[in-house]
Amino acid sequence: MSRIIEKKEGGDNPFQQQAQTEEYLDDFTKKSLEMADILNKMDSIVTDMQKIVASGDISDHNQECKIHIENYTKLLLKAKPIIEDLEKMNQALKGEGSRPLEYQKQLHLFQNMTRRLNNTMSRFSLLRESMSKMNLDKVKRTFEINGLYATENEIEDMIETNDFSRVETMAEISQKRENLQKLVQNEQSYLKLETQFKELFEIFNQLAFIIRENQEDIDRIETNVYQAHDYVVSANTKLEKAVQYKKSASKKKIYIIIAVVVILAIIIAAIAIPLSRKSGS
Repeated sequence: MSRIIEKKEGGDNPFQQQAQTEEYLDDFTKKSLEMADILNKMDSIVTDMQKIVASGDISDHNQECKIHIENYTKLLLKAKPIIEDLEKMNQALKGEGSRPLEYQKQLHLFQNMTRRLNNTMSRFSLLRESMSKMNLDKVKRTFEINGLYATENEIEDMIETNDFSRVETMAEISQKRENLQKLVQNEQSYLKLETQFKELFEIFNQLAFIIRENQEDIDRIETNVYQAHDYVVSANTKLEKAVQYKKSASKKKIYIIIAVVVILAIIIAAIAIPLSRKSGS
């Protein structure tokens, strides 16, 4: 290929002198195929990036996006000289004028490739803008969540230069402020807790004093309770004995009544029998 791209001495187009050769057409075909392969790879990268942007969160794909952008940039740099050569070759064939059919084919192919290149570059540019906006919004939300402040231009500069030292400084200040607030809150909580402990301690002291003052009464009440318990036990014992005695006395009384009745019956019988005999005689 390099042997064809030698510039003619004194000419503006290095391909003018080769325009009538078959080798020229072969070289145009090879460059076209090479450019088509580059365009396919660029379209594939753009498609992958569109899927990432469509997911709504590119934070998990930052490294992947970085690789895609680097590869796309390399392909674009590689495509630029090829497009320039194809344009010059197309103009050389047009200037030669003896091959209008070949010129029309080359022109149509060249126009398709430039159209595809412009299309993929436009899509890539829109994706870059969307990704930049998503990154910017996420950084702004992170700033808001952490109580930090920065203008949109400052955030863009940080993202472009990858210099977040100001953010780190602001974050350190915010963290120190937050730590100080926590210390103050903890100190207030400790003071409140200490006050509650003092109040509780005073209550305990008052209870102890009351208990000491009323200890004799408490002991006396306790003695009376024990004595009352003994009296109850003793009374229960005596009651049981009285019940048993009452039952025994009742039995004795019945036995005596029966005995008296029997004796009276015997006496009556003893008197009645002789009297009846006398009456009969």
